[in-house]
Amino acid sequence: MRASFSSGLRARLAAGVAAVSVSVVLPGVAFAATGGGGGSYPWSTFLTNLKNDLTGPTAGAIALIAMFAFGFQLLWGGEMSDFTRRVIMVGMIISLVVGGASALSAMGITGAVV
Repeated sequence: MRASFSSGLRARLAAGVAAVSVSVVLPGVAFAATGGGGGSYPWSTFLTNLKNDLTGPTAGAIALIAMFAFGFQLLWGGEMSDFTRRVIMVGMIISLVVGGASALSAMGITGAVV
């Protein structure tokens, strides 16, 4: 039984075989970034500072206060428009995310370290 390939599938198969062949024959080209860990990106320091700010003790305290404030507003807010209720829920979700990250950081649970 003979398998018939279309020309597009044959071209993709040939490109895949060529890529695998190059990575086997020239591993330095395939694994170019394994030498020194790569360079620093321009946004790395900003993201590191943002992570430190969002997981610090001050952010945890602010998130806890915000959770109570938003929760009380939802419980005893009375009549409010749908838009206001949604804004309060978005604020509560943001405070839960920040507070959760801060609580996990305080328990010693951190993300992957590469």
